Amino acid sequence: MRDIFSFNSIKIAAIFVLLLSIVLYSNAENHALFNNNLSFAIEKIHSAVITISENHLEEIRKYNATPSQPVFPVKNHGIKNLSCVGHHLNKNQTDYFGLGNTIYVDDKNKDALDDDTNNPFEVLSFDFGIVMNISKHTSQNNQNESGNHLWIYNPQKSRYYLYSHLSDINIKTGDIIRPGTFLGTVSGIAHESNADIQTYLFFLCLEYKNGHLTIPDLLPELMLSRKSFNVDYPWLKKDYNAIHTVNEIPTPNGYRRLEYSPSSFQGWLRGLPLKPEGTPIMLYNGEQKKIQYLHHAIIDIDIGNEDLQQCADIIMRLKAEYHYSREEYDNIHFTFLNGFHFEYSKWVEGNRLNKSLNGWKKKEKHSNSYASFQEYLRQLYYFANTKSLDTEMIPLKTGELQPGDVFIQGIKEQFNHAVIILDVAENEQGEKVFIIARSNTPTQDFEILKTPNGKSPWHRFLLGDEFDTAQWTFKKTDLKRFCK
Repeated sequence: MRDIFSFNSIKIAAIFVLLLSIVLYSNAENHALFNNNLSFAIEKIHSAVITISENHLEEIRKYNATPSQPVFPVKNHGIKNLSCVGHHLNKNQTDYFGLGNTIYVDDKNKDALDDDTNNPFEVLSFDFGIVMNISKHTSQNNQNESGNHLWIYNPQKSRYYLYSHLSDINIKTGDIIRPGTFLGTVSGIAHESNADIQTYLFFLCLEYKNGHLTIPDLLPELMLSRKSFNVDYPWLKKDYNAIHTVNEIPTPNGYRRLEYSPSSFQGWLRGLPLKPEGTPIMLYNGEQKKIQYLHHAIIDIDIGNEDLQQCADIIMRLKAEYHYSREEYDNIHFTFLNGFHFEYSKWVEGNRLNKSLNGWKKKEKHSNSYASFQEYLRQLYYFANTKSLDTEMIPLKTGELQPGDVFIQGIKEQFNHAVIILDVAENEQGEKVFIIARSNTPTQDFEILKTPNGKSPWHRFLLGDEFDTAQWTFKKTDLKRFCK
């Protein structure tokens, strides 16, 4: 079922919205004329669009109560397909087309079909919004350069999104759509006279600010979009599509998430995918965990079939996976319980552990494959633990905490434990709340914990020196951070 519903009451307005610009575009012989008309049209009609949106604000708020993560505009594609990214518009520069986003699809023979699946390329809605205009354009000079142009308006962000070079439109004017809604397919636009021209989707965003159009920098949002999972989270399949992610968990009233770059470790943790709601926690041996009421959600990451990936192990794995996805191999290093410094950069060169586990021996060929990386992690799980991780982390004050920080007790004689912070939010008074997640012993799914009262995944510091989680009490002095 399509994730849309008809917004009948704005259909008359939708015919008007962008009408002038689209009509002029159809008759324009160059981009400059269209750009001028587009700027004039949108700026003149923006106040009318705002009024229309406000009349239906409650409907929009209900439908979009939980913000959704952006979705990459072409299914099964990602940042690697993004060739041109535009985001800077000077006062004397009005070439909106030159500042858009060009997404080249995998279509070597230029038949508008995926080379791997032989299916059309599906165009997905990047953001929430209202479908304001759909128009057909065919070049007079080349019949193969054709496609529909689709405009979607997001009233919450004052943004207009243009999807250009589409065919088989799957929506209609007036529809309200969510991120990931199927809009249509990419049309064939290869020039017969030029074999170098590729099939692509043109994607443009215009943001209305202070009475003028601006070009927002969409690159951070495109990097965070779900379809880049095949780049950022290597354990997932290329066509993986998350239902929800950590950064979609609603914050408590009066709190907002702290800002971090999507390319940072903090941003990467926020993008971790969640398994479907109601999925039970499983143990490494395939059995269900007996206690199933302490978690808010489960991170979609494999745990293997050995009792290895326990509390400290999953934390080390997350740090390693982040750097691996960015080919930052020199930043992947941990210390064994015996003090040996276990560097992934040495492993890539083909070095392996000697029998004493305190040095390297050259045994394999150079390899940075994911399979080899997983074997590196397996060795790490064997010879590092909560105690060794605790000794190589640095302490910090509770007011400094951020995603990626760890509550860890590794120096007790028995029953050591560690949890990692995945997200942080703050209110106007500077009070912070945070989401924590853990694995356990025996190895189990990686779970986001509820607070001890079982009502929320957002934890907070209360009075005193101790910090309670489900089934465990840490001291505030147990809060630590990776050195790098």
